[in-house]
Amino acid sequence: WIITLSRRINTGNGQFSGIAVASIRLAHLRELFAGINLGPGGAVTLRDANLGLVTRHPAPSTSEVQIGSRVVSPQLAAAIRANPAHGAYLAVTQIDGIERTNAYLRMEHYPYYIIVGLADDDYLLGWYRELTKTAVQVAAFILATLLMLSLLIHTWSLRERDLKHIASKELELRILLDTAPDAMVIIDSSGHVRRANQRALSTFGYQYEDLIGCPVGNLLASEWNELTQPSHSVSDVDLIALAADGRSFPISVSMTPTETESGRMATLVIRDSSERREREDALRLASLVYQAVGEAIMVTDTTNRIVAINPAFTRLTGFTPEEAIGQQAAFFSSGRHDHTFFRSMWESLHATGTWKGEILNRRRNGEIAADWLMINTIYDDNGQVQWRVGMYSSVTEQKRAEEQLWRQASYDTLTDLPNRRLLLDRLQQDMNIVDRTKTEVALLLVDLDYFKEVNDSLGHLAGDQLLAEVAHRLEFCIREMDTAARLGGDEFAVLLGGITNRQHVEPIAQSIRSTLANHYALKEGDARISASIGIALYPSDAKDIETLFQKADQALYLVKGAGRNGFSFYTEPSTEKRPADCPAVHLEATSPTEGKTGDV
Repeated sequence: WIITLSRRINTGNGQFSGIAVASIRLAHLRELFAGINLGPGGAVTLRDANLGLVTRHPAPSTSEVQIGSRVVSPQLAAAIRANPAHGAYLAVTQIDGIERTNAYLRMEHYPYYIIVGLADDDYLLGWYRELTKTAVQVAAFILATLLMLSLLIHTWSLRERDLKHIASKELELRILLDTAPDAMVIIDSSGHVRRANQRALSTFGYQYEDLIGCPVGNLLASEWNELTQPSHSVSDVDLIALAADGRSFPISVSMTPTETESGRMATLVIRDSSERREREDALRLASLVYQAVGEAIMVTDTTNRIVAINPAFTRLTGFTPEEAIGQQAAFFSSGRHDHTFFRSMWESLHATGTWKGEILNRRRNGEIAADWLMINTIYDDNGQVQWRVGMYSSVTEQKRAEEQLWRQASYDTLTDLPNRRLLLDRLQQDMNIVDRTKTEVALLLVDLDYFKEVNDSLGHLAGDQLLAEVAHRLEFCIREMDTAARLGGDEFAVLLGGITNRQHVEPIAQSIRSTLANHYALKEGDARISASIGIALYPSDAKDIETLFQKADQALYLVKGAGRNGFSFYTEPSTEKRPADCPAVHLEATSPTEGKTGDV
């Protein structure tokens, strides 16, 4: 492939005489581009005025990208629309998927764009050492390109070319400075600020016009003699910075001197090391805490922010250091204490530096637990509060008592099944899951047939034993994710979650019916019963809990009226004739002792 440049030639009287044609091989351009060191991820691209690909280094790795392809990133297209002459943008290159900071320049007299891109992974790692070198290489590339084209096209103006070169170099430098993640300041040989990027302005709190020209020593609260004579490179020097508002903070400074036509310059890369210092202090403190005690410990600073915890704290609460450190101490509060409680605590801390008492906290799993908490204050040399250390221990007996009370309130004492209260809670949870997953939950109301006869003939103890065995059989018939509960007397309920088809409910209902109809060997004698089961589904049959129970109850009494010992799904009343193969009620036998089966 070649680039062809042509120009019309006229005679002295203006008549057409011919065409002068000059061409350059694209391979020559690629060789030229390959000689420019833009880093492993850098790229140089030449495109025509319509953004058609002319040549590129490195060459596209896929055969789908051909000469003339106009596929460009949205960022390049937007930048050229905003400023067709020159500009810069950050984008992931469509050709190779590498994110680069790019600068483009349109040649004023010729329909071409030159696009130079530096990969983020290249310049963010070493750009502060390679800044001058890269700028010179970019300038050399542009100069060489303009020179090559000027040899082919004599109408280019040398002065205009130099002016554009300088403007492009200035633009590249400004982009690199202002997009840097660290503060950057360029100083002259006398230590005065010649240039600063936006991050430097925000870090030190200066306006640009106030910072330019001021001694760089004004930015430091500690002296650094290297700044007065920036003769050699230094890296990661820890200093104390001084902001415009008088605030001081720790920084890490690296300096790279450079010889220029205007004299010796030095580039300072400044990084706020406040967070690093805090992390180092926290690590040292945590090491001491780990070795001091085996109880659960939490250390907070003067703003009540957690700076350290020990492994015992994680074992007690479940919160890891990554989850706890940096949070306010109240982040695992239970919300059970009022303002009066905490006001009393802080009054004691301010007066004596200590507090102890019982407090309810939230564990990572959401459990609310009672802890015994002792807080001690650590002061610095000036008598100011530096740290507060809280030591926690679990109030085990009280927790066990609370669990026992909860179980008594949520489970049936005789059968150890969830009672109505816990059943309603789990039903609401299942309904919430159904609303998200678009599945269904089935409610089965199970009423024992002939239980009264067993209770009357064998006694209440036998009746209680039978109810306990029914509970055991119900749990055997259902899945681990399902719930069996006792509503009271001889009434039970089963929740089946994650139902995608009501046909999945029928085998479970049939299993419950047949299992409960099996022989019971009680201490007072043998017994047989059966079960009538009414089934309703949420949200197919009902949209709320109350209606769901009503529909299941209607289905249950349909079974009772049809002869018991069976199950039935709730169906809306209809005057249409039901098909013969779709029974409303599935019955096994009219009594536990009869042997025939059938559907009614």
